[in-house]
Amino acid sequence: LHQNVNLFFPPQEETEGQNTKSNTFPSLLQNHACPLVATTLLSFSSSTSSSSSLSSAHTNSSFPVLVRSVQLSSTIITHYGTSPTFHGECHVLLMSLVRFIKNATEAIRDTEYFEDGYIYTEGED
Repeated sequence: LHQNVNLFFPPQEETEGQNTKSNTFPSLLQNHACPLVATTLLSFSSSTSSSSSLSSAHTNSSFPVLVRSVQLSSTIITHYGTSPTFHGECHVLLMSLVRFIKNATEAIRDTEYFEDGYIYTEGED
């Protein structure tokens, strides 16, 4: 992932007085990817307030964006979650994930697709 950062953010020529630390991979994650992913998750979170909008989100072409946002946020939290410089970003990402999961769960709770995790024993069949 670190090797491919130049594909998305090509290095800029350093000018006099410009700080090159702003072009490091963690800095790009912190300043660009984290806010974008959190905003994406929050926008999906607000759209899952009803089961009808949830089902339309599954058929919508934006569903792959949601999947990649969840994957990227969990990857950032996993790799940078203990870093003091990423504390705020990881907190926002984690809260965005929790809000999305909570709203999605509430939206499908009363449908036939919801499973509450109850484990049936052989005698209950």
